[in-house]
Amino acid sequence: MDHCTACLCTVTVDPRESDGSVRVVRLIGELDSYTAPDVERQLLESAGSADCVADLSDLSFLSAAGLDMFVRIRDRCGAAGRTFWLRNPQPIARRVLELTNLEHLLDGPDS
Repeated sequence: MDHCTACLCTVTVDPRESDGSVRVVRLIGELDSYTAPDVERQLLESAGSADCVADLSDLSFLSAAGLDMFVRIRDRCGAAGRTFWLRNPQPIARRVLELTNLEHLLDGPDS
């Protein structure tokens, strides 16, 4: 388990759902301008060469910096031939994704 600088957001790879081709990474806590850089580094390291899905079911706060980070990760993964998507956002995070026209980040490869 890796902890972000402020210990406000934890990034863990879920071994029960991850396999060689897809990494499921759970975000727990708050994702803001302070924690986003560390979370981004950890997400990219955790994904390695696999597709990556970020499970947001335990993410309690999502700022614009977090949204920007998700777009950057999606772009970097896409440039490397991999996919990145989000799943299980809390209702308020889902609403923010919808209001910012980023709900397409919830579309996994089977969507």
